[in-house]
Amino acid sequence: MMRVFPPWNPELRMSSRPLARRLIGGIAVGLVVLSAASGCESYLHRAETAYRDGRYLEVAEQLARRTDEVPQLSLREQARYGLYLGLALIELDHHSEARHWLSFSKDIVRDEPGALSPSQRALLEEGWNALQRRTPSREPSVEPPGLGDHSAG
Repeated sequence: MMRVFPPWNPELRMSSRPLARRLIGGIAVGLVVLSAASGCESYLHRAETAYRDGRYLEVAEQLARRTDEVPQLSLREQARYGLYLGLALIELDHHSEARHWLSFSKDIVRDEPGALSPSQRALLEEGWNALQRRTPSREPSVEPPGLGDHSAG
């Protein structure tokens, strides 16, 4: 025996207009979120391209204008932000700021190894090593006895 269900109660049925409004509203919110995410990705991509092209000042200026947005970025984006800003700052001889941003990226990669691609991790290490070579050691240099004393008797 086949059972027949009664049709929906017309009072429970939504009219098509409110449903369409809700659907359009949901799509609009989705597009706003997507455009915000792609906007972030695009300025990071532009900074990466500018760095590869040797336009270090452009990278530093572009990323410095967005420093207040860094906490809202994903960990992957934060790591890329710190990497390219730090590398550009090395080239501009702003070593203490470069150390800050490369350390920032190194900390993220230590906790989330997949935050940077293998080539980006290699860049991070190269940048860190270059920074170490360009900045003097923080430890005082100690000369062996007798080599530093040139006074006559």
